[in-house]
Amino acid sequence: MAVTDFDAVSPHRELDPTMATVAPIHPAAQLFPPLDAAAFGRLVADIKAHGIREPGWRDCRGCILDGRHRAAACTQLGVDMPWRTYQGAPGTEVALIVSLNLHRRHLTEDQRAAIAAELANMRQGERTDLSPDGGRLSQAEAAAALQVPVRRVQRAAVVKKLDPHLHEQVKVGKVKLREATKQIAHRRKSKSKRAKQKGTKTAHPSVVAILAALPALDLAALRRLQAGVEKVIAQRTGVGVQE
Repeated sequence: MAVTDFDAVSPHRELDPTMATVAPIHPAAQLFPPLDAAAFGRLVADIKAHGIREPGWRDCRGCILDGRHRAAACTQLGVDMPWRTYQGAPGTEVALIVSLNLHRRHLTEDQRAAIAAELANMRQGERTDLSPDGGRLSQAEAAAALQVPVRRVQRAAVVKKLDPHLHEQVKVGKVKLREATKQIAHRRKSKSKRAKQKGTKTAHPSVVAILAALPALDLAALRRLQAGVEKVIAQRTGVGVQE
């Protein structure tokens, strides 16, 4: 590294794992949640004490495939980040990103499912290396890549579609996928119940009275009700009911 004077860096500088780096970050790498402040602080302290142990990876265009947190830490420390250029076949970058993150990051199965749901949803051209036809990744393929059951990815996809904020909470590990799906199911049930209540109409009192009188065949009562209904119609329309 070109600069090694770590002591010249103020110990009071804010540690920000989202701090911008010089190079753009590959979209697939951005699917993996950032380190929290505590973990990023430990990374900065380790780099300050020992330097960069593992260089990062960039593609031939300079886009960061791996090492965004190390690069951000180096930026805050004022040191140069060492890089390697990925020489694999074009279109194999995402497989590298997924493999490195799965081995290094301690992600839960729920987090991996949430990431897989996003990986399967990426636009054409953002990732082309894991799908046999070079197009969109299916949920089954994304599940295999992130080593999670397809059913779990499907549940994560539902949460992502119906509540993106809740999906992000699952991805960073703050909410379990089971709890998120329960919340979604409860909302759906409440919404359906409200819709049914809204669609239920109360019968007019005259209709209720008529239906109640029918079993007893109380013709006198029916005639009185008929006269009452005709009177109401006449009052509302201004037109008498024809005999």
